[in-house]
Amino acid sequence: MHRDRVPVDENAHPMLAPDLVVEVASLSQTGPSIEEKTTLYLRAGVRLVWVVDPAQPTVRVHCGDRSELLLSEQDVIDGEDVLPGFRLPVAALFA
Repeated sequence: MHRDRVPVDENAHPMLAPDLVVEVASLSQTGPSIEEKTTLYLRAGVRLVWVVDPAQPTVRVHCGDRSELLLSEQDVIDGEDVLPGFRLPVAALFA
């Protein structure tokens, strides 16, 4: 989270969205669908959402600008400007 988003008053309880959300898809998931949750996250101000799908195995990357990218095991997931320098082979998530 960028420090400029955190209030100076450490006793304050700010209403902030996280910069990154990682959602792991599950066959037994109940409640809102992952697509609905992703939309809610982005509307709340989350800058980057990674949806990990072990059944596929893929990672769907959703950015705050509403762009989307589907990554397979041959790809590398990048933290972009949310986690600068973070890079991980998608295959490592499913090893």
